Amino acid sequence: MSDNIVVKRIVGRYLEHGRIFIFQYQAQTSAYLGSADWMNRNIYRRIETCFPLLNLALAHQIQELFDIQFADDTEATLLDEHGQNQAIETQQKNVSQQQILHYLKGNMRQ
Repeated sequence: MSDNIVVKRIVGRYLEHGRIFIFQYQAQTSAYLGSADWMNRNIYRRIETCFPLLNLALAHQIQELFDIQFADDTEATLLDEHGQNQAIETQQKNVSQQQILHYLKGNMRQ
């Protein structure tokens, strides 16, 4: 999308509505969670929210989940400078839903 902004869309088998916004400036990272679908019809007809993630342990876990999703190269597309979704060409075949399941199973044992 630009040198500083990357938009990645992941559409898998299950529709997920959570929104994670991560901003980084130099060494400082801020994370926000938001409600679903910031589309015109929803902004004007529903109450949508976005809030900062202030709990550092939770922010770290959300960052780990975000990194897993962002590594998805099977169900994901990248938004180009013209607003068009472009398939990701790769040989790795990372599916974020499967990777998150493994992550959650591993963390349940702790």
